[in-house]
Amino acid sequence: PEAFCNLVHCLQICCDWKDYKNRMTKLVEIVQDQVSKNRLPSVHPHHSMLYPLTSDQSKAIAACHANLCAEKVAALHKPAYQFDRDLSASGGRLRIGYVSSDFCNHPTSHLMQSIPGMHDKSKFEIFCYALNADDKTNFRGKIESEAEHFVDLSQIACNGQAADRIHADGIHILVNMNGYTKGARNELFALKPAPIQAMWLGYPGTSG
Repeated sequence: PEAFCNLVHCLQICCDWKDYKNRMTKLVEIVQDQVSKNRLPSVHPHHSMLYPLTSDQSKAIAACHANLCAEKVAALHKPAYQFDRDLSASGGRLRIGYVSSDFCNHPTSHLMQSIPGMHDKSKFEIFCYALNADDKTNFRGKIESEAEHFVDLSQIACNGQAADRIHADGIHILVNMNGYTKGARNELFALKPAPIQAMWLGYPGTSG
């Protein structure tokens, strides 16, 4: 199944539409069979958007990958994080953390590079957590200079330690800007270092 689904993806990229209907029929059957048996699907969540799958099937694929992340972090045996129930520690400001591996010359940064600096600092305290190293571009520089706090998590390889850093910052809303795309560290979100977590911009689908 893995080889077939990888082949299908390659043919999609090459715009090879020969025997498309039969390929899709077989791919959907593979996915349905794997999901029904609680196996990790051979179709990646990001690739699933290219195929004639139902929304339930796409969600099931993402859920399998989310469960895999949860299994990985369970091995860390970390107790659940505790959170303050008010904003007193932050002086009444809402702390928002944006997490991305695309704070660089990437379409995500092209679209949101001005966002960190546009928040009302009397109401919001903005943290940007980079999962990628500095590429020395203006896109990275703008986000780094305009975010009130910019943290390079690419230097913290352990997901448990990285999640500890986010929790120590007292983040109220943590935003996943990767989803199931290159460079993502969804294990951080599986550890739940913030009381509210959301997906935005970088991935047009569900985390599962």
